Amino acid sequence: MVKAPWYPGSTEHLAFNVYAMHRQQIEDFIDILAAADDPNDEATQWDALEQVGLNANDLSPADLDYIEKEVANRWQ
Repeated sequence: MVKAPWYPGSTEHLAFNVYAMHRQQIEDFIDILAAADDPNDEATQWDALEQVGLNANDLSPADLDYIEKEVANRWQ
């Protein structure tokens, strides 16, 4: 478990770790889509979500906007 940098409490450590894990899943999702032949293909997106353990319903509008911009920047 990574300790939250702002407060030494166990609840904050847990919350920070959940946040960090979610952010890493998003980065992994972006990497998969950016390496895909067609990152806009729905089947590719669902497969990538499954690979990284993300649920599409857990992505906020801000997450989706970030993902879209980052995939466009990284896509080859």
